[in-house]
Amino acid sequence: MYNFLTCFVIFNIFYLTKVRGKYVEGEINTKDDWAFLARFCFLSEEGQFEYRIEFNEEQGYPNLLLYYDTDDQWPSVYKSGKTCPEKESVLKIGQNQVVNLTVKTIFHQEFSGCVAVEVWKPPVTTSSTTTQFPTKKHTEPISVKKTTSSTLTPTSTTNFPTPKFTTTTTRTTTSKPMYLHSTTDFSTEIWDNFNDSNTPELYDYNDESMYHNFQDDVENIFPSDDKNDTGPIEVYTTIESSPRKKRSIIKNTTPKQQRHDRRIICQNSRRFRSSRERWWFIAISNCGGNKGINVKYKLLMTNGPPGDYWHEHFSADEFYVLPVLLAYSVAYSFLLLAVIVCTIELKARQLLHSTYKLFTSSVIIQFFGVVFKTLAYMKFAFNGLGSPKLKTFGEILMACSETCFLLVLILLAKGYTVTRGRLSVKSGVKVTIFMCIYSVTYICLFVYQEKVFDPGEVLYLYESPAGYGLIFLKILAWIMFIYSTIITLKHYPEKSNFYYPFNVFGTFWFVAGPAFILSANTYIDKWVRESVVNAVLLLITFGGHLMFLVLTMPSRANKNFP
Repeated sequence: MYNFLTCFVIFNIFYLTKVRGKYVEGEINTKDDWAFLARFCFLSEEGQFEYRIEFNEEQGYPNLLLYYDTDDQWPSVYKSGKTCPEKESVLKIGQNQVVNLTVKTIFHQEFSGCVAVEVWKPPVTTSSTTTQFPTKKHTEPISVKKTTSSTLTPTSTTNFPTPKFTTTTTRTTTSKPMYLHSTTDFSTEIWDNFNDSNTPELYDYNDESMYHNFQDDVENIFPSDDKNDTGPIEVYTTIESSPRKKRSIIKNTTPKQQRHDRRIICQNSRRFRSSRERWWFIAISNCGGNKGINVKYKLLMTNGPPGDYWHEHFSADEFYVLPVLLAYSVAYSFLLLAVIVCTIELKARQLLHSTYKLFTSSVIIQFFGVVFKTLAYMKFAFNGLGSPKLKTFGEILMACSETCFLLVLILLAKGYTVTRGRLSVKSGVKVTIFMCIYSVTYICLFVYQEKVFDPGEVLYLYESPAGYGLIFLKILAWIMFIYSTIITLKHYPEKSNFYYPFNVFGTFWFVAGPAFILSANTYIDKWVRESVVNAVLLLITFGGHLMFLVLTMPSRANKNFP
């Protein structure tokens, strides 16, 4: 059994690498015109969303879409047959739920925080066949300007890495300037609909400051070599024709003229205001284009100011997870100390049976599982990324602890180490098969959560076929437990002082978990479910370990001790 549990842990450690953080970074390259990016449960007034999105202008100007969790918004569009414009139509532009990522006008630039950056491509050298013709002499003015690509200025205190672009000074004959704009911190509030009559307009700007910034930008875009001359440099040159020659075919190895694309970089922040904590879902669309969506994005979602250790990086439904984990880390430290003392006394009295060793292992594994999960959440509280592998490892250890404790209860119900020294072959085979099925189902539960769970839906560990299968197996184990206890009491009524209370607390442990999970999935609101479920399940596990310790306390006055 120990070897099986070891393989169980090793398999999950190397197989599962789920990343769950509130700093999201990635790239989308799809032919679809609508795509989901991330979700987060924001506090009203305190929740803030910061983004940095990069894309090529040639694909069009996408929209950043912000849905909230009411039935007429996100549930009505996600996994539906609606078209892209229909999915956008449920949003309220007046509540700032649509951000057009464009640099077409100065107003759009201010609202979206977008700038255009010239990205020059290297020249392509090709061999081509050309024919020389005589040229005529002519004189024409050439207007020369210098253009320099600007560097994006961050819009908040978030240190997003600045991408590297090729900065080029070139000569051009066009006098039409390209509008580049460096945004400053322009935080926009986003409302949901809760009978607020003061709905803000989409654009609300100060014209003087706006055009003043634009004038500064233009001055930076077109610097002049002459400090006293800010206008374009007029250069007159004469091109003389060469003497007339016979036509000849030559190989032209001159590189073609450099081509360039405009890279759009959008960086800004949004603050949320709603009637309660809400799940917000961020998506991106490109309904008017025919090239799909190809963007790089970085998203930072917070629920508190920098330095707010308990709230900043946590989704609103996770606020109390870390305090609960810290409390149970301390509680299990004292429980583990008591178990070690009892183990030493039992060993001295030569009563340290294999079932009690298995119980001790369950408590130790649970302690380290809670500690590792606590450390992962503490790291997450500091940087918003955490340690996903450490968190997953902690959850795996806690699952192993539960499996060990379930095995202890079934073995004792059958009288093992209480009324008999070994199980019958038939009983041993039944227990082995059941525990293998239970362990494999637990593995499937973690794999399903990692590979199948849809990030666009608010789902929890047991909201899956494997989760419901595990609940069913636990109810089946409870029936086995009750049946085995009754059979043991029938043959050994003198052990009733131990088995009556053992049956009561065992029934509580088996039934409480599944009953609460089914109730939580149905009746507990999604914006508080994570904290509540985490606290109650840890309470059930801790209560089971504590009651077993009290029931098997090796004191001379304890008549329940087997």
